[in-house]
Amino acid sequence: MVVLLGSLSIETANGEMKRDYENKLETIVQDLESPKHGFKLVGLESDQLKLYSMVEEKTYYLGLYRNMLRYTPGHMPLMLEIAHVRFSKEGNLIKIEITVRNQKFDALVFIPQKEK
Repeated sequence: MVVLLGSLSIETANGEMKRDYENKLETIVQDLESPKHGFKLVGLESDQLKLYSMVEEKTYYLGLYRNMLRYTPGHMPLMLEIAHVRFSKEGNLIKIEITVRNQKFDALVFIPQKEK
């Protein structure tokens, strides 16, 4: 019985961790699409997005640095314990794929292309 309870406890913790990372990724998507920044896509590499904030008139980078997903310039960590991140285009959407503790998460986000 004790083993069963221990197993159930681990499964519950894993489920909570998974929901936590799913929620964090959804928060990042909402931030990227938010009018508070007015982000436009300037460039996309597999490990980094180059964004321009129409509101702040400033260029930002979103990428992996020392196991964290963060915005630069400055130091604005968004998610910790990230093992891998990948950005790719899917039509007019950007797919964000992250790996955390051997679990993979992904999300789609719409960021309009910045006109040249």
